[in-house]
Amino acid sequence: MTSHDSGPGGPIAINFHLYKPCEGFEPVAEDNAAMTDSYAMLDPLGRFYGNHGGRHLYSAPILEVGVQTALRQSRFSPVRLVARGGKYAW
Repeated sequence: MTSHDSGPGGPIAINFHLYKPCEGFEPVAEDNAAMTDSYAMLDPLGRFYGNHGGRHLYSAPILEVGVQTALRQSRFSPVRLVARGGKYAW
């Protein structure tokens, strides 16, 4: 990759996104340690997944086991979410 590369993740793409606030939210740079267990994402199959131990860990489908069980299965940690500053005032 050269310094002129504008592909995904290239310097031009990164600089473009770093300075584009979206509806009052500024991008936040986070390292892998901050992201581990502090996100609960949802896939098209209705499963929570998150970064756990350097890989994505998926729950069973929410409609089969319920939200609370699915969140536990994905290893989501509300404590880690708050610790990384991820609780916003809406």
